[in-house]
Amino acid sequence: MLTDTAQENALDTQEEAVACFVESLVDATYNRVPCDHWLLENALPEPMLDALRKLDFNKSSEEAQDSPIYFSGKTLRRDPVCRAVADLFTDPIVLSALEEVTGADLSESLLRLQYCVDALEAGPSSDLSLQFLTIVIGLSAHSTIMDPDTDLCATETPDDSGGVLPDGKGKALIFIPTPHALKGLFKHPVNRIQKSLSVTYVSPAWRRVHELVTDEFPLTEE
Repeated sequence: MLTDTAQENALDTQEEAVACFVESLVDATYNRVPCDHWLLENALPEPMLDALRKLDFNKSSEEAQDSPIYFSGKTLRRDPVCRAVADLFTDPIVLSALEEVTGADLSESLLRLQYCVDALEAGPSSDLSLQFLTIVIGLSAHSTIMDPDTDLCATETPDDSGGVLPDGKGKALIFIPTPHALKGLFKHPVNRIQKSLSVTYVSPAWRRVHELVTDEFPLTEE
């Protein structure tokens, strides 16, 4: 678990985090192949990145060690770092900037935050029509791309890769899931621990509600 100081630092940077992410988004590099995607540098401020990287989710013996970790329910209620991240990606300024840059309509979207260790889920997804926008943010302190763990692909085979997910703390990839991009991410052999945060804006029709930041725990005051 994080120390109180680390948690406070993450919370103290909320306004900074909004400004940091929006600035990074405005300066992002846009690419059309294999699908519309944007590459960002310094997407989150250092204190928030460090607090996220140091998160430790101790799973019970009944839980699979490789089972997904979502910022929802009890996790949001008990962890101010997770709460700060959820606040960031539901902030009206952030939502407006994402819509302006990417053209995505997030007005009816719900937020899904997944904490990933080693590799992201990969391959085709049956829920593509329910996904509006995905952001993947690197949390590990690697500064170069060596034996990358994930590619952005246009088909089910990594041979059709359109680019490699930036491997470095604070670097980010934004893409719009489409039938042409499938899920978009494919695994490679992992030769080190790599942590990342997957941010997905999904339709209200998303069935796995336990994965979502929901209204039962409001993140912002009206």
